[in-house]
Amino acid sequence: PRRFLTGAEAAKLASQQDSINWMDRVMNRRDVFIGPKVVSPVVQRCVAAGVLPKPKGEGGQINVAWPKTQSLALNERANAARNMTEAIVAYLSNNMHTVMPLGVYLTGVCGFSDDEAEEIVSLCPNIQKWKAPKV
Repeated sequence: PRRFLTGAEAAKLASQQDSINWMDRVMNRRDVFIGPKVVSPVVQRCVAAGVLPKPKGEGGQINVAWPKTQSLALNERANAARNMTEAIVAYLSNNMHTVMPLGVYLTGVCGFSDDEAEEIVSLCPNIQKWKAPKV
């Protein structure tokens, strides 16, 4: 909000950036502090007291996973989707898939996780055969 009050940035851009920064801070707080320093010790004490069963799997290790949160408002998600679609159209229209594989593009440029990229690539099995129409 300080950037908006001092006039250093337009109100719309300031609020979008502030909401993104806030969600980044929340996710970082979950991953760095709440999960390993609060949730995990509480669960370990409950297991030690016999309230919860011992975790199955890798040496009884407790892994804390948080659900994905929506960090953008609906109009911001729509703009991001439009921008992503335009980027993928440009990628395909310029036959960049012959230079950079789709999976590499999705993870390295678009920011998808490896699992998300693999799923998208599996839905496009014939992408290497596709040629952009010449204009």
